[in-house]
Amino acid sequence: ELTKDPVKYSTVSKEFRQIKAVLNLVDDRENLKLRFSPPKFEIHDTEKQKSVFNDKALLELWEFITDKTQRTYAPWKTFMLIIMCQSSAHQSELEQLKRQDIHLDDDFPFINLATAGSKLKDNARKRLIPIPFKTSLLKELLAEMDDGHELCLPPSVMLTGKDNRQAQLARIVRNFGDYQPYSLRHTFKHRLSMVSGAKQMQVQYLQGWAGVDKSEKERLANYGASVFTDRQKHPEVFEELFNLVGRTMSILDQNGSSNVRLFRK
Repeated sequence: ELTKDPVKYSTVSKEFRQIKAVLNLVDDRENLKLRFSPPKFEIHDTEKQKSVFNDKALLELWEFITDKTQRTYAPWKTFMLIIMCQSSAHQSELEQLKRQDIHLDDDFPFINLATAGSKLKDNARKRLIPIPFKTSLLKELLAEMDDGHELCLPPSVMLTGKDNRQAQLARIVRNFGDYQPYSLRHTFKHRLSMVSGAKQMQVQYLQGWAGVDKSEKERLANYGASVFTDRQKHPEVFEELFNLVGRTMSILDQNGSSNVRLFRK
C-alpha cells in the first residue's frame, strides 16, 4: 500500500494512458502487433457535491461586486465576477483574455475564447461567450484597467500569482455562503439545464465542458467552428446562443438593462 489517501479513477486512468502510449509506440516500431488495452479498474469515486448559488445569494453577490465602497473592491475582480456570473468561464480562461478578444460594442456582445492562441484545457472550450448583462460597466472597467498592455488584466494584477487571485475572488464569494468562484460556473450550468427549448448542442457549447465522448467532442468542435467562422454569414446562430444565455440568467436583469432581444424567426 503506497498511500492511505483515496485514489481517483481519473488519476489512475490518466497515468495508464501515458504508459499505454509508450507501450504502443514500442509495439509499432518493433511491429509486435500486440496492442495494449486498458484494464478495468475497480475504483468507484465518491460523487462530489457541486455547490450552486441560490437566487438570493446570487443577486446579493451581483450587487456586491459593483459596490466601490466595499473593502474588497477592485476593477479586475468586478470585471471577472461579472462575466463569471453569466457564463461558464473559468478564472484561468478570463486571465488569458486579450483586449482584442473583447467585443462589447457588438450587436450581441461577447468575449472570444475561440482564437487559436487561447491556451484552453480542451478544444471543446474554444468558444464565444455571450455577455448580455452589464456590458457598459465592463467597458468602463476595461478603460480603467487599460495601461497599454495586450491582456485585459493589468500586469500589477497578473504578477500576484494565480493562487493569490483565486483567494481574493474566493474571499468575496464566501461572503454569501459555502461557495467558491467555480460555483458560479456550476450555477450557470444548472440554470442552463432548466431552460425550456434549449437544444442539446447549444447547451454543450455554452457550458464549454469536456465531459462528453469522442464523437460528441468532434460534433461540438464542428459546431463551435461554425459559430465562430460563420458569425457574419449566419448571425442567427450566435443570436440564438446569446438570447439563450439571456433567458438562463434573466434573474440578473432586474432593471431590464440587458441586450437580450426577441429571437427573429
